[in-house]
Amino acid sequence: MKKNVKLELASKEILPDVWMIGGYIANDFFRKPPSSNVYILKDKNTIYILDPGKYKCYKKKIIELVNMYKEKGVNKVVLLITQGHFDHDTNNDVVLNTSLPWEFYLPEEEVPTMKSVDDFMKDIELLSKYENVFQTMFPKSGLSAIFRGIAKISPNTAKTLLKLLIKVSMGTSNHLADKAIILKAAQRIKKDFGSVSLYGWELGRFFIVFDGAHSPGHICIYDPINKLVLSGDTTVEVNPAFCYSSLNRLIDITGKFETMADEGYIEYAADSHRSNKYMSAFIKSFNTKAVNDIQLTEYAKTGVECKNLFHFFNEYYREMKREVILAHSKIGRATVGQIVDELLKSNNKYIKFKAALIFPQAPSRMDVLVVQTLIEEGAAPIKVGNKIFIDPVK
Repeated sequence: MKKNVKLELASKEILPDVWMIGGYIANDFFRKPPSSNVYILKDKNTIYILDPGKYKCYKKKIIELVNMYKEKGVNKVVLLITQGHFDHDTNNDVVLNTSLPWEFYLPEEEVPTMKSVDDFMKDIELLSKYENVFQTMFPKSGLSAIFRGIAKISPNTAKTLLKLLIKVSMGTSNHLADKAIILKAAQRIKKDFGSVSLYGWELGRFFIVFDGAHSPGHICIYDPINKLVLSGDTTVEVNPAFCYSSLNRLIDITGKFETMADEGYIEYAADSHRSNKYMSAFIKSFNTKAVNDIQLTEYAKTGVECKNLFHFFNEYYREMKREVILAHSKIGRATVGQIVDELLKSNNKYIKFKAALIFPQAPSRMDVLVVQTLIEEGAAPIKVGNKIFIDPVK
């Protein structure tokens, strides 16, 4: 069950008419679920609310900022979410309390993600095609061992318990998805920024960048006036968090943003979970250290910092992918669990960091890293008796 979470909300104007309300993260994912950073941006007579977060206390702060701008002539609200996960969109209904006309824009690929329970369980089903999920996903010690034990006796019971846990943590609402204006793939346009081409939709002064990296319809927000990018969950250490996440797309978008920073198009960058208040403690709670100080930066404030941020994550994703393929090649045909065990022998600093973020304390899973990498490499599961093997990709 969820514990009571006591939040100390901090809001700041990081750029003129660009506000950040700090999110929340702890090492107790199911009982103390995270909440994303919230962003409030003004463009002419419109307020944009990006990722209104999970906990009710965020609504009060959002409304305070909206009311402040109403007094300055704002007469419309636009709601955007970088993704349809519960820690970003639970408070979507805050728009109903603004007393202003509002619109909610949602990429069509992200519509299924809005149903948190179904979304999570479908990902478990996909994972089950490649591994014995409950024996690989959950650690062998602590409370997780209970799931492993139950799953050995009755996989269906374990699945039912997991689904109940997801319902309690994430809720069952579709968070206004049925009220959204759908951003269709066919409507995406190409925009060039120096040597970089991005695809997405224009909305006011902003370019809504489609990346489909952390989730199928994940977006980032680019503000060309402030040279600001809000990168959502493309720059979080738990990636790839799901089988439908994409390391290749994470590599692609972080590489593009790194180039844009190098060429002067990005001078500020903020994401969904970087936090002065919580990130350092979160990392320390897993008895590990940040690989790079840029991980502890609340937001990047110069072109150089932005370049360093995106370079770090680009290398993080590239190295993890390389290490998975290398580990698999060393042992040949193997189960996901065997590949994970081989991967954990690596001295690679990125693998060591990723492995320290233990599930379910963090929504980070080494088995998902392995499966997602191999899916994108074209690997296919091979069932032999009651075991599932995967051959190395040539």
